[in-house]
Amino acid sequence: MRLVSFSLPGAPERLLGALEGDRVLDLAAAASVVAPGLDAAGRLRSLDCLLSDWDQGLPLARSVMERAAGAGGGGGGGKHAAELAPAWHPRIRVTLHPPVSRPPAVRDFYAFEAHVKNARARRKLLAKSLDLVVGNLVGVDDSGFEVETNRAVVVHRSGQADDLGLVTKRELARHVVDAVAALLGPRVAAAPDAPGTPP
Repeated sequence: MRLVSFSLPGAPERLLGALEGDRVLDLAAAASVVAPGLDAAGRLRSLDCLLSDWDQGLPLARSVMERAAGAGGGGGGGKHAAELAPAWHPRIRVTLHPPVSRPPAVRDFYAFEAHVKNARARRKLLAKSLDLVVGNLVGVDDSGFEVETNRAVVVHRSGQADDLGLVTKRELARHVVDAVAALLGPRVAAAPDAPGTPP
């Protein structure tokens, strides 16, 4: 049994169906014929409803599909064939939809980690009235105290955030010095480099 989310022409409501060959069975409509009262909780109204109670809903959907197929759904003249006819729809007359109408929020761990790093840096900047703060990710294999690289973000008072990604500590230091120099403006630009300062 292939479960589908579908709608009928001109109707916005998404229904739960079972795809069989070139036809779709509206499971809620079929349940009202072959098993009246069995789906009082409405698990077969839509795929979202079925997913919200999967353990109870899936066996119910299978049962309704088997009963509908055995009751004349296969084209024979079974006991409920005439009553079931409106529950069967040609596949070409329905619109199939993605299985979940409103998927839950899913976070990519790396992107979420970068977001947290950025948010923490912004909070620190505001709480301490700083002009600039550097947030770096520690506790991972390629960033932190024990290695020569960092995953860092430089957050400015203006709200600008420079996410540097994975950089060497020297590259991070250069970026921080440049950001501080930009804050200090012309005073630093006019000062000569200190002796022995690498370019």
